[in-house]
Amino acid sequence: MNFNKIEFDTEMLKPQIETVKKLFRNCDDIQEKYYGKKGVDEERVGTQQIFENNPMLLSAMGWLTFSYGPATKWIREMPFGDFQVDFAIANEDESEIALIEFEPAVKEAVFKVKNEGKDTSYEWGEILEHGCGQLYDWMYYVHDAKQTGKFRNLFECESPEIKYIVVAGWKKHANKKLLERLKWRKDSLVMDSNKISVYFYDELIEQICKTLEYGKIKIKMD
Repeated sequence: MNFNKIEFDTEMLKPQIETVKKLFRNCDDIQEKYYGKKGVDEERVGTQQIFENNPMLLSAMGWLTFSYGPATKWIREMPFGDFQVDFAIANEDESEIALIEFEPAVKEAVFKVKNEGKDTSYEWGEILEHGCGQLYDWMYYVHDAKQTGKFRNLFECESPEIKYIVVAGWKKHANKKLLERLKWRKDSLVMDSNKISVYFYDELIEQICKTLEYGKIKIKMD
């Protein structure tokens, strides 16, 4: 696989975090390919472009996902059988790889109002379900590729550990009860022995910042 290489650098990560945090504060509607109203400003970018423009965030996601260390390789729109992966990140020897689905960052991506009123009820958002569906397709391809031998041609490591991530919506729009409901789903969501990680966009940046704060990310020394 033709990955882009990246060397993790905390000093480069910090301004990228601030850039994305500012964007997230100023816009509540960010689609996969654009934000705001489609067609109003074609220069405006979506969730995928945001992370492509700030690749140190992709590298930092390795600290949240892999057994140790940042991602040192990444690729956007990776062909994957009959499918396409939004982003894939990997460690140096490609023994750990994460396949990432970036869904829209909109209010009802994860939870959608079912009945509004005094006792408002929520159902799972179609955007989250679509994202999980994408991951299931990738899992199927991994399963099929391992059976047919096609898997050896994909990565440097013959038997990499594959992780699956979907990012969607905003934590700021979810109350405590909804967050507990999502936590239960994340803790319980296993498909063919594969655990799926789910992040809100603001939660993802929050977790990266916490990892920095707690010293899990080593600052690059001169």
